[in-house]
Amino acid sequence: MSSQRSEDELRRRLLLLTKRNYRSLGTYIRLIDYMVLATQVKINQESAQKILHEMQLGTARKYFVSISMLFDMDEATTDMRFNPQKSEFTQFFEKLLLDMRGTAEEVNRVTTQPDFQHHIHGLMTDTQPRFRTIVTNSFGYTTIKERIQS
Repeated sequence: MSSQRSEDELRRRLLLLTKRNYRSLGTYIRLIDYMVLATQVKINQESAQKILHEMQLGTARKYFVSISMLFDMDEATTDMRFNPQKSEFTQFFEKLLLDMRGTAEEVNRVTTQPDFQHHIHGLMTDTQPRFRTIVTNSFGYTTIKERIQS
């Protein structure tokens, strides 16, 4: 009889704890969404940093872009031409950075999953952080981008 009473008491406490945790599930889903978003931003910034690092390695680099320069020293002018042109070169890296950002941005947010909608109803607003906004306003990312393009 006493073991039945202690089991009933344990079951009642577990049921109460389960109900309390179930109500907090939306907060945990939102936290996971923020963690995934932060990881996306970090991966994107680290990828841009790796590109910059590879560009600065010199002859020890694994991947490289070959640039040839031609100095034309006539009597009247000194001409320096790049192949590919600097504008073409910077456009390539701009496109690469945009593609990297676009790829990371395509990952679906946890909060957009239909199974979670009833848990997060009222917790999420339209002002939630957006990947593109975070990246484009990031000081570290913009600094890396400017250094790659210079």
